Amino acid sequence: MTERVATKAQIEYALQIPKVYRATYLKAIQGKSPRAGIKAKCQNCTNFQRNVIKHCTDPTCSLLPYRPYQKGHLRQKALVIGGISKEKAKRVVG
Repeated sequence: MTERVATKAQIEYALQIPKVYRATYLKAIQGKSPRAGIKAKCQNCTNFQRNVIKHCTDPTCSLLPYRPYQKGHLRQKALVIGGISKEKAKRVVG
């Protein structure tokens, strides 16, 4: 993975993010972790409300099955809501 340099706009935005979430965003914009990118996007979308992320059921979100803060059975449910069959969801979750 190639590390990227943050733009001025990204740095200015990072300074507005609650401190507890800032490291995840910076890791994401530097290209260090796809998982951090998903987590940062979910945090941004829900205005940094962890509980909202955990229980999100937005059927239009392409990141729904991959969102953070969920246990295996919740991830499986998200995959089904996202249009994946129950059988395939069970194989993905394990």
